[in-house]
Amino acid sequence: MRSPVGCLTVTAVLRQNGIVMPAGSDFVAAMKALQAALGDNDLAKQVFSDANTADRQTRRDHFEARMEYVRQMAERSLETEKSIKELP
Repeated sequence: MRSPVGCLTVTAVLRQNGIVMPAGSDFVAAMKALQAALGDNDLAKQVFSDANTADRQTRRDHFEARMEYVRQMAERSLETEKSIKELP
């Protein structure tokens, strides 16, 4: 079950409800503020879960893109090295 707020970040949900968390706020304070804003513990947990899942997917996609770039550069370097060795 997805939260009714969809893909909004925790910060966005708090801002929509007039709550601004200072930079570097801890998890407990953010969770309490989110629970207060939404009025439902389960919904707050779902919002955190959805935000965490989206963040992990973004990080995973970034990692995979970087790995593909490294693979392509290594392949290109290998092809260049082979072409230099083939010259008489």
